[in-house]
Amino acid sequence: MQPWNRNWRLAAICIVASLFFLAGSAPVHAVSPEWSSGPANNVVQLLAQDWNDALLRGPGGYLSWIKLALVAVVFLIWVAMSDRLNQDALRFGEKTGLNAETWNTINVAGFVLGFFLAISIPIFWIGYPVYVLTAFVPPVLYFLMRRSKVKGDSTLANQIQTSKAIRVAAETGTVANIVQEALPQDEGAEVSFSTAGVDKQEKQTNLIRARQSHAFPMVKDMVADILTRRGDVVLMDFTTQAVGGRMQVDGSWHQLPTLDRETGDAMLTSYKFLAGLNPQDRRSKQKGRFGFKFNDFKGDIQVISQGTQTGERVQLKFIQKTKTELNLGQLGMWPEMFKSLVTHVNQPGLVVISGPPSQGLSTSWRAALMASDRVTRDCISFVEASNAEHDFENVTRHEYPDGQSPLEVMRKVMLTQPDALVVPDIRDAATLDELTSQVESGRTVITHMQSRSASEALLRLYALAGDKQRFAKAVTAATCQKLTRRLCETCKQQVQVTPKLIQQLGGDPRKQNWLCNPFTGPPPGAVDEKGEPIVIPPCKTCSGFGYIGRIAFFELIEVSDQLRGVMMKQPKVDTIAAAAQKLGNPSLAQQAYRLALAGLTSVNEIQRSLKS
Repeated sequence: MQPWNRNWRLAAICIVASLFFLAGSAPVHAVSPEWSSGPANNVVQLLAQDWNDALLRGPGGYLSWIKLALVAVVFLIWVAMSDRLNQDALRFGEKTGLNAETWNTINVAGFVLGFFLAISIPIFWIGYPVYVLTAFVPPVLYFLMRRSKVKGDSTLANQIQTSKAIRVAAETGTVANIVQEALPQDEGAEVSFSTAGVDKQEKQTNLIRARQSHAFPMVKDMVADILTRRGDVVLMDFTTQAVGGRMQVDGSWHQLPTLDRETGDAMLTSYKFLAGLNPQDRRSKQKGRFGFKFNDFKGDIQVISQGTQTGERVQLKFIQKTKTELNLGQLGMWPEMFKSLVTHVNQPGLVVISGPPSQGLSTSWRAALMASDRVTRDCISFVEASNAEHDFENVTRHEYPDGQSPLEVMRKVMLTQPDALVVPDIRDAATLDELTSQVESGRTVITHMQSRSASEALLRLYALAGDKQRFAKAVTAATCQKLTRRLCETCKQQVQVTPKLIQQLGGDPRKQNWLCNPFTGPPPGAVDEKGEPIVIPPCKTCSGFGYIGRIAFFELIEVSDQLRGVMMKQPKVDTIAAAAQKLGNPSLAQQAYRLALAGLTSVNEIQRSLKS
């Protein structure tokens, strides 16, 4: 028999006996003053007389129904709280250290003692508060202690949350054959997930199904490891016998340990349930996402799966939430370039912000707009209705239907005479021509697009324009950027180089004769004085990668009349790029090597980034 069953019976017997004691022995003088006089006194006297007649006790005794109701209310609330305490202690007492037998005994003994103490006090309004305190203090104290223990243990909190979800699902009948207690698979790293689903019930069901996989602890360990090592993307390739994996860290790929197919399938089942996908479908393309929280890391994981000839390929993309916006200087733009770009985005003209895919274009785009004057100028934007990426403070958003031109909306809004227009991804000549005409009226137009260089961005828009002469006159600047890995400040090494190399990189050999490389450690086979192999533990800052984080390198082409003439006469990328450099606009490679000369990255890393 469970401890609560015995204690509850004992409490029930005590309560029944006490009620008879209270009813049969309570003296008339115990009636509160407000009930002993006035119209209410007649009711009391009648009730007392009926009660005495029923028990054949004669005059002198009575039963206060008001006081009895107050006692009963406390008792019923106490029973409900005690039942919850008992069930919680039975489920999680071993993990929290709050033993069910001990706390049930404390709870019931305290209640019974307080009850008899309360009815022994002649003045009801003194005894009743004692009764309330002794009834509620033990369960409240239990749950306060339990809360403090759970707060410091996210794994236990996850188990309690899932146990609650299981009970809810079992009561509503949404999940068949459900396990009634927390699953033993819920060990591993302290990672919590928020699953996909249209409502709370579906989300709970998906979480339960994900946790039922025996590989769920491995899923949590994998997520924690990737976050700790700053992974951005994970690719899992399923073959007939094994699962190979690669992890992208700061734009560079690293191999992951190979998994056997059974373990990989079990992990994928959990991932798909968390993302609200169908684990049974291994052929169709599926896409979903779910939230995660681990220590200071918080964000979403996007899951994309697609069947292949040998099995399936799965991509896990980690999208972390950042609290602060970075400006262009923090991203890596040199001060003189930043000053020039700020000038262009705050004066009449068309400015193009560009970059290759997955090279930080969205971040640079936001930083460029943050550098514009959005306080003293009226700034408006035109974006597709489904696009939530282009929302900015002090920029009024105007939406147009997906896949259509913003031209109709734009012409209506232009009646308000704004100062600056933000239009990402111009796709048709009519829209571009309308924007260049607004530049002629003294307005700033800022747009962005994907391209491999600033000269390519200029040429693509020039080719799109209907009125090419007006476009060439309107455009004032174009940028492009790529990302490269930062050297770890903890373990990077400074090496001596030849003056010729410094000169080739654009530096001054009279002022500098060194560059920085990632830490490589001793050469293979190196031994110490005792003849034992030299083993150096990996750097704790960068996890042994030699790099940590990324920095952007930018190019800025400021369009002069001479460059406009070149663009109209010889509209080729190489021609425009060469002319821009002759006019004093450093190339993307020249700006990149400045980072190497500053010791922020290595020459090899710059070369890798330029080729990618």
